[in-house]
Amino acid sequence: MVDNGAYDLPDGNQSENRKAKKRKKMSKSQGNGEVVNSNITVCVERSGETEMMEEDRSKGEDAKPSNVRTLKNGLVIQEQEKGKKDGKIAASGKKISIYYTGKLKENGAVFESNAGQTPFKFRLGKGEVIEGWDVGLEGMQVGEKRRLVIPPTLTSESDGHSDKIPPNSWLVYDIELVKVH
Repeated sequence: MVDNGAYDLPDGNQSENRKAKKRKKMSKSQGNGEVVNSNITVCVERSGETEMMEEDRSKGEDAKPSNVRTLKNGLVIQEQEKGKKDGKIAASGKKISIYYTGKLKENGAVFESNAGQTPFKFRLGKGEVIEGWDVGLEGMQVGEKRRLVIPPTLTSESDGHSDKIPPNSWLVYDIELVKVH
């Protein structure tokens, strides 16, 4: 009999948290030894509580989240810092305030920023800003920091915004949600 670390319950099923651990370990390596999904935190739901896996606990509270999503339209959303637990959520139609720094993906040159200034206010989802912001900021929580990598199709013009932004440029924005009004 092989011990896979799972406990059999009377009905022959493995305990749920052992299944989750097994799934995580299996997703970490492929047959060729290549490691995949190594930064994914697996949580187990047990009677309303969420418990982090043992190896994730060892990372401690200082571990920064690195949730990266790539949407079908090419927009890349990377969560860099979680928001406040009780912070309001940005939703379409809500007025929000943000700090941002915009850079060219090509060379990292900063083309605009409001760091150290008054937060920029606008109504989310109403076309007041580039489409990449309207899509990429929805669901953000106050205090959260995200990096958006925006393809030219989601910027206001593919032929360049100004003399600082060449035509068909991918833009990288580091954004912090300050307030949802």
